[in-house]
Amino acid sequence: MASKLTQDFERDLSIMTFSGDVTLEDHVSVTELFYEKPTADLIVDSSEIALNPLKYNDLSAFTQMLKEKNELRPKGRTALVVHTEVHFGLARMFESLYTARELSSEIGIFRSMDEAYAWLKSDK
Repeated sequence: MASKLTQDFERDLSIMTFSGDVTLEDHVSVTELFYEKPTADLIVDSSEIALNPLKYNDLSAFTQMLKEKNELRPKGRTALVVHTEVHFGLARMFESLYTARELSSEIGIFRSMDEAYAWLKSDK
């Protein structure tokens, strides 16, 4: 698994990039790094991950961790970028859990980085 966190504090934007086989621990470690100095906007680019989706329990545990860190990022938007139907479905499940936990930032699911950037720029 390869992961990378890029942060542009001037634009208040972070980009997490994942590729290959990704585990819950991979997501948690990069997210912990992000929350050391969070930005309002975040793109999670999962367009290059392998077809080994996380399980429901993993997603539930991950959204619970995000809930516990919610006060560190009271506003903002998170754009998830996926390319396959399997990952799109998984992202929708994550979105439902995210919404159920009443996290303060908005979430959107996109099939390209261009769409994600456009959404983040809208209504600002």
